[in-house]
Amino acid sequence: MKKLILLLFVVITLQSCYFAKAKQIKKMKKVYTVENNAIPPRFGVNKDEVLIVILKDNNPYYNGYVKRAVKKNYKGNYLLVKESEFYSNKFSDVDKYRFVFDFSEGRSYSNMTNTGYSSGSYKRFFVKDRLHNKTYQVMEDFNFFVKAMHIYFANLELKRTTTN
Repeated sequence: MKKLILLLFVVITLQSCYFAKAKQIKKMKKVYTVENNAIPPRFGVNKDEVLIVILKDNNPYYNGYVKRAVKKNYKGNYLLVKESEFYSNKFSDVDKYRFVFDFSEGRSYSNMTNTGYSSGSYKRFFVKDRLHNKTYQVMEDFNFFVKAMHIYFANLELKRTTTN
């Protein structure tokens, strides 16, 4: 009987996690759009533009996630550039390297578990239009930041391919 109750508890917990993620995914798809100021209206107009995707010098885990997300979801021209290299003269041509994908820190969180304490902040992704010095970012934070990246890049790809 105890095993049955434990199994039921595990199933209910997993199911609630699945529904929470599904709800957030639906919201992500609506949030990362031109209408919500997450994608520049002129994104994808110039087919020769190269999207710069910033890699963090001290965060190999994030870098792996962002590399997979952009490769899987974005088929336009892009470059993966380390943060420290980005500010060199190599990328000063804002006509060619107009848009930059990166993140800023969002809400803070802290967790106390039986194994210890952890804290950090959520990631707020954005695209910066360097030509007009304008950042396109929504003030939404998501628990599933890797999924958020995938959806953001997929929406950028959709915008790029549907722009005349």
